[in-house]
Amino acid sequence: MAQIATSAHITYAGWRDLRDLAAIQRASFRRDLAYKWWMLAFFWLMPGITFLVTRDGDRATGSIIADVDRGRLRIMNIAVHPDYRQQGIGTELMNAVLDKYPQLSAVLMVQEHNTAAQSMYARMGFVRTGTMDSYYGTGNTGIEMTLKRS
Repeated sequence: MAQIATSAHITYAGWRDLRDLAAIQRASFRRDLAYKWWMLAFFWLMPGITFLVTRDGDRATGSIIADVDRGRLRIMNIAVHPDYRQQGIGTELMNAVLDKYPQLSAVLMVQEHNTAAQSMYARMGFVRTGTMDSYYGTGNTGIEMTLKRS
């Protein structure tokens, strides 16, 4: 697979990455929110999906899944293994996908209680543009954040 130009080792996700990425999902999200292997495979097979992975040697450390929806870049999922957080990997993954679509504004949803992710997105220029009650299950509000680019 081709390597994306960043300081982290980021490439397009391969079929063999999916089981490791499912494990990162389980380590990163509540059981009902973590993507299972088969759902990651679905995204991997879909045309128009950008699915990137970052590595430490042969070990997958994080991933991002995005597409273009209604003329905007939609960040559908970003996950970094807990052992590799606070090292800039999430920012590198975001920058890699944002650099792929420099002309598009971007939108994402983040859990209301995930203030660390909200802070990272705000540092990148994302602003809060809405909320959706129970987006992440009953009583778990989702925060919409948007990055405007011209």
